[in-house]
Order: sequence, then structure tokens, then C-alpha cells
Amino acid sequence: MNQRITIAEIQQIKNQGRRFAAVSCYDYTSAQLVAQAGVEMILVGDSAAQVLLGYDSTLPATMDFMVTLTEAVRRAAPDVCLAADMPFLSYQTCIADAVRNAGRFVQQAGAQIIKLEIKRSHLDIVKALSDADIPVMAHLGIRPQSIQMGRLKVKGAVAEEAYELITLANDAVHAGAAMLLLEGTARETAAIITRQSSVPVISCGSGPDCDGQILILTIFSD
Repeated sequence: MNQRITIAEIQQIKNQGRRFAAVSCYDYTSAQLVAQAGVEMILVGDSAAQVLLGYDSTLPATMDFMVTLTEAVRRAAPDVCLAADMPFLSYQTCIADAVRNAGRFVQQAGAQIIKLEIKRSHLDIVKALSDADIPVMAHLGIRPQSIQMGRLKVKGAVAEEAYELITLANDAVHAGAAMLLLEGTARETAAIITRQSSVPVISCGSGPDCDGQILILTIFSD
């Protein structure tokens, strides 16, 4: 029987200057295939609301929905490092809700690290989860849960915005984040964050210079 890939082992991959792969998928069968391919990490993302249910955003994903999917993926892939996505309004309401909901992913679904989209006002939530021994993946750059603010566009492409992202990434790590995920971030900004960060940094459309890359598994039919 294989041993489960841990966050510490992902950290060691970064420390050794190697790269790792992550895939976002949402069901038992797909997760089996991903695990068999040797991927180090699976993320059960709230993009399931779009990929599985056909919504035009991630906002309709609920805690119960996400926990159920995460449980299924863990059963299919017991040895990968498993991350779960905190859906809209599962952590923004208050710190107590954030800890309670994140704890469900760990205790009930077997997730090892919890991802949440952050801005500066969420740093206290990152700290509270870390203090509760719940590892956090801080999601910066494009934040799909904020799509109601306007069209999605590359983040960190101008100097002021790049500085804000670099500073926020550093502060998230200081608050206790065990990993960072950069979505839709300019390559140069993502590279700086990766070089400066003591924790693994995953690129989601943010260039090839991060420690890991993540893609969404989708199945197309003719």
C-alpha cells in the first residue's frame, strides 16, 4: 500500500527545485484516473458548479455539495495530497464559520489543505485556520468568487498591482498559509512571488515559473 503524499513532501519538492503537478477534478471515476497518472495533488474546486452543474460561475457551489465531492475524490485517490475549495460565503461571514466549514473538509472528507480566495481583509481568517491546525492554500490573483465585480483580467500586469500582489502573498505566508495559488497572474509577478515565497506556489494560468501547475480535468464529447 502506498503512503499518502503530504504537504511536507510537496514542500520538499519546492526546496529541491523540482516541479509538481496538480489537477482539479470532482468525481470518483476521474479522480481514479488522475491518481493513476501519478499526479501529486488533486484540488476539488468550486469550479464544479460550472463543470458539473452548468452554472456560469462558481457562486452556486455549497458546502454540502463540495464536501460530498471531496469525500468521493478521497475514496478514489487515497494517496494523493488532497485540497478542497471553500465555496462562496463559507468563510466570508465570520472566522467561526470559516473554521467550522474548513474543519468539515478535514474531518469529514479527508482533505489535507483548504483553499480560499483571499484579499487583505481575509488574512485574519488565514491565521485563524492555521492556528486551528488546518493548512491553508491562499488563492490570489483572479478570484472567480468576485466575478460580480466585472470581467476577469490578468492581475499584476502593472507595477502598482504587482506590488500589491507580491506584498499580499508575503503577508499570507506570514499569516500561516502553507501554499499559494496564483490564478491569472502576470508571469513576471508570479515568478517574483515564487522566488520570494518559502512555501510552494501553484500556477493556474500564471506562467511556467511557479513550483507547480494546475489544470482542470474536463471531458469533451463530439
